[in-house]
Amino acid sequence: MHDTHPLHSTLSDLSPPNVTLPLPQDQWSFEPSLPSFTPVPVDDIQHASTSASSLEDSSSRIVTCQWGKSCGVELDDLTAAGIARHLKEYHVQEWDNRARGRCEWHGSPCTNSTMYYASFGKHIASVHLGATARPCEKCGETFARADTLDRHMKLYCRLRSK
Repeated sequence: MHDTHPLHSTLSDLSPPNVTLPLPQDQWSFEPSLPSFTPVPVDDIQHASTSASSLEDSSSRIVTCQWGKSCGVELDDLTAAGIARHLKEYHVQEWDNRARGRCEWHGSPCTNSTMYYASFGKHIASVHLGATARPCEKCGETFARADTLDRHMKLYCRLRSK
């Protein structure tokens, strides 16, 4: 036998001869399953209280997707997340939130500027569907988003309290 420093020993020097460690039988038999999706009726969804009034009005109406030339699928969820889910499932094969693209919603005026894919759902819900619309309590003007209404109320509404 030769003398070696204990730190220079190999694994075979430390283990008894002819010992094999058993591997778990199912180590490579894992079969991933795809998540299942069960549609939930819009009436059963609890919406956040800040947007409940505007979404209750829009949840009862039937909206057909106008993305591209002829989608025609009825949207079951008019929230930004629901619209984004539809776009991912039916229209954008390689969705990347950081990628940029143009809105292809047909029949409504839209800017030609690009936006992040992550913004498509919110953009369509607010600009094209008015699902997030909020009226000013003072003058009645309608705004697509809550932050725009807040800015109007603080800075621009001619009927605001001074």
